[in-house]
Amino acid sequence: MTDVLTVGETMMALRSTGPIRLGSGFTTSIAGAESNVAIGLARLGHAAAWAGRVGADEPGRLVTRTLRAEGVDVSGVRRDGSAPTGVIMFEQRLPTSRASSTCGRGPPGRGCARTTSPRSTPRSTPHRGSSTSPASPPR
Repeated sequence: MTDVLTVGETMMALRSTGPIRLGSGFTTSIAGAESNVAIGLARLGHAAAWAGRVGADEPGRLVTRTLRAEGVDVSGVRRDGSAPTGVIMFEQRLPTSRASSTCGRGPPGRGCARTTSPRSTPRSTPHRGSSTSPASPPR
């Protein structure tokens, strides 16, 4: 039985070891908030699953293999031959800054998005749940 099911896009991540223009190397991993949560929960002993779509390509196989190796159930993953798996590239420019380029699974011609951020910027944004309190009684 699954304790937690996460759903979303997971991409292949290419992380440079220095400026790309200088011919730096890359390490390969995966990136995606939902898969990160599933991996973290699986490491804590929960039965976690991730569902999403990946391309019928090598990056898609990397995503499913990595999640499976982390103990995440990937039975809800669908391979899509009509679109590639998304790729995100992180370029380490200086010790205090990095840039990223993302090519997602959207419609053809969507292109890639590029961002630059100082290293001190949080890599993820905390999510706040909404709290509901009982309504005040009528007066």
